[in-house]
Amino acid sequence: MTTGWRALRTELIRGTAPYAALVFAASGAALLYNETDDWAGRWAPLAQYLRVMLIVLVPLAVAAGAWQAGRERRRRINELLGSTPRPGWQRVIVAWGAVTVGMSAGLLAVWLSGAVLVAPVATYLGRDWWWTLGVAFLGLAAGSAIGVAIGRVIPGRVVAPVAGVLTYVVLGYTAYDNERGASWLAPSTGYAGDGGLYLPLSLHGLQALWLGALTATVLVLVAARRKLWALVPAGMAVAAAVPIASGPGYDRWVSDPVAREPVCVPGPPEVCVARVNEFLLDDLAPRAQEALARWAGVPGGFVRAVDSSMRDERDGGPWPDQTIVIAVTQFATPTGGLSEREQYGGSFQSLFASAAASVIAQHCDPDLESVWRATDVVWAWAGGDSGEDEAAELVDGNGNPVESPTSPDLERLLAMPEAEQKAWMGRFLAASRNCDEAAVTELMAELG
Repeated sequence: MTTGWRALRTELIRGTAPYAALVFAASGAALLYNETDDWAGRWAPLAQYLRVMLIVLVPLAVAAGAWQAGRERRRRINELLGSTPRPGWQRVIVAWGAVTVGMSAGLLAVWLSGAVLVAPVATYLGRDWWWTLGVAFLGLAAGSAIGVAIGRVIPGRVVAPVAGVLTYVVLGYTAYDNERGASWLAPSTGYAGDGGLYLPLSLHGLQALWLGALTATVLVLVAARRKLWALVPAGMAVAAAVPIASGPGYDRWVSDPVAREPVCVPGPPEVCVARVNEFLLDDLAPRAQEALARWAGVPGGFVRAVDSSMRDERDGGPWPDQTIVIAVTQFATPTGGLSEREQYGGSFQSLFASAAASVIAQHCDPDLESVWRATDVVWAWAGGDSGEDEAAELVDGNGNPVESPTSPDLERLLAMPEAEQKAWMGRFLAASRNCDEAAVTELMAELG
């Protein structure tokens, strides 16, 4: 075994690698399990969410690489090591390799923990997400290489944390400015997808080349005596970066028609989800049919509930009338079931009520106060509010209780016979679908 391999083996067993693995496993788990509804039960969003996590993990990689590279200077043994026959480039590669292997092991453990939960319930394999996963690990390698370079060039104990913070700022900006093609130069993304989107293989290939060449360029500049050798990987990095940066931003995402295929429980009322979310259908169907029963007998009322993942949000346009559209995955649990409330406290019943009340917003942009008062009334009525104790239990999408100004309007509506209540709702739906704000105002006038 050569000197370099022995040094790397020592670092992997007794050096920084085990600590890096533990830190990244703990940090990654905290991030992954903070937003389980973004990936529960779906392979592609699980891999894509790891790329979202890199907004935090790559800065940690930069900081870890900088700290590792500055260790010799902090111990005041860099001159001693420089007098040994061991080449200087080996020390750089060992420092980078140890921290990269440790971080990668930690991230892999996090992904495996998610995969154990996804595997038993997933109903669609997805496509090309394994390349997304691979690019995530290349992103960590690039981050640690940049960190090692910073730690070798700039002395100081505060260099590592400062480098990490600055990296976080840059990645945060690129993640949220995703309309630019240059945002894909970052290893992280700001969006995990809904299971119905994937990134094309061509982009994965360019990103892999860009990150791999960037890593090689940085390491050669720091470790090699002949810096001109860095021109080779640098040229490759530029060749990959130009088509990435000059291409589209968010529109790089490609819709997967198979993932969006509807899978339905026949009605009435009918309940459908995208194939990628089929694992939720058995739990969803009875709840959705119970919520839709509220609209039985309402002229033009809702007879069908569908999963928003059945359509790419870029397609635009209103959904068919009498269809309630719900983002069902926000109630998904890590084990593939449906929770009673989503992470902000909103109830499942409230989700249906909000979808019903927002019909007018799907057809136009209302600006009259009376229209918004009407949507509040519809929201509470569709949520099964009895006008008594249940009113205090209803919450909106942020977990806030129904505000008291809505109560008088709601009480007057609930004082009507049930047939008249449903006739009033039918007229609200008709006015909303025609974007007739005047008619909605007249409906509110009937309530006092």
